[in-house]
Amino acid sequence: YQNSPQKLSLQEFYQLAQAYESGSDAFNQVFETAVRMYPDDAHANLNAANAAMSKGDLKGAEGYLKKAGNMLESVYARGVHAALSQNYPAALELFKQAQSQGVSQAVDAIAVMEKMK
Repeated sequence: YQNSPQKLSLQEFYQLAQAYESGSDAFNQVFETAVRMYPDDAHANLNAANAAMSKGDLKGAEGYLKKAGNMLESVYARGVHAALSQNYPAALELFKQAQSQGVSQAVDAIAVMEKMK
C-alpha cells in the first residue's frame, strides 16, 4: 500500500489495518495514509483522529475531527479530545450527547468527568 496507496479502496485500508495491532505505528500509518487518499471521508477522518490522539497529537486530531461528521463515534471522539485537552466541561457535554445516542463507553467517561468536577 505504501507504493501505490491510490489503488486501494477505503475498505481495503480498513482490512489492511486489521493486520496490525491496534494503536501500533503501522496501524496508525494505515489510517494516516487512508485519510490522505480520502480526505473528505468522515470515517477516514475519524480513524485518523483516533490514531493521532493515541500518539498524543491533539492538534492533528482536532483537524481530523472537524471533518469526521456527526456520527455518534465522532461525538464520542470529540469528547475524548476535549478531555485530553483538559476542557472538561466540553468533554462532559460531548460524552452526555454520545451517551444519549447509544455510545456505551460514554457512561464510563461521564463517571470520570463527574469525579473531576
